[in-house]
Amino acid sequence: MMRPTITIPTATLEALIAEAREALQAGGRGNGHLSNALGALHEEQLSELVALSSIGYSVQGEQEWATRLLEARAMDGAGKMACLLEQDALADLLEDGLIEIGCALMTEQESPAA
Repeated sequence: MMRPTITIPTATLEALIAEAREALQAGGRGNGHLSNALGALHEEQLSELVALSSIGYSVQGEQEWATRLLEARAMDGAGKMACLLEQDALADLLEDGLIEIGCALMTEQESPAA
């Protein structure tokens, strides 16, 4: 099985995860920044985030990726945004989803030397 491809740049994913953490710490009052960051993405990228967040609950993420992505693509843009903004643990779910599909983010110290 081929490893799933994420079209969202790593820096953008890292920023979204940070915004989601800040929104959670602010008790949901920080959702304006997170909403703006999500609004800057195109439909396919939002679909990927919805799929990743749902796989964050999974133990067979890589196997479920294609199904979850198809389900997310079937949602309209407002539905995708609502799905993402309603999840208190969005940052953790995105990170867990990335790990489940074998696309964990690397910190600067972990990245291969150029």
